[in-house]
Amino acid sequence: MEKAILKVIDLSVKFPTKGNDVEALKNISFSVKTGEALGILGESGSGKSVSALSIMNLVPSPGRIINGSILYSGINLVSLSEADMRRLRGSEISMVFQDPLTAFNPVYTVGKQLLHVIQTHKHKSKKIAYNRVTIVIFFIFKFNYLFKFRIFFKNSF
Repeated sequence: MEKAILKVIDLSVKFPTKGNDVEALKNISFSVKTGEALGILGESGSGKSVSALSIMNLVPSPGRIINGSILYSGINLVSLSEADMRRLRGSEISMVFQDPLTAFNPVYTVGKQLLHVIQTHKHKSKKIAYNRVTIVIFFIFKFNYLFKFRIFFKNSF
């Protein structure tokens, strides 16, 4: 029997309001085994995004996790410091945000943003990160690689 890589156990998240607290999540539990995919479906406001943000330890203030645990490879993410969580984000666990307009900053090239992610989360030199971004862009654009590459890195360095 394969062990779960992610276990969310009795997770509850509250957001204080002027009147009373809003419980965005109340005692939710689920697990995901290695190689599995999990889809979370629900109506608007049902807690899908709050569930994902909780796993990433990115619940927006003044919201807070009030109960439960989130185990990733046996580590309770709820109890990790921000510095420890930052080391996991991007290298071990990631989130694709649902709003495509906030996924990339239009002020910077895609290449430069990918470069920043690799340097930040993989602690690689600029040269190594640049080589990895080159490979990623190559696989995305294959034969149009050289033309697209110039567009993505224009004025980046």
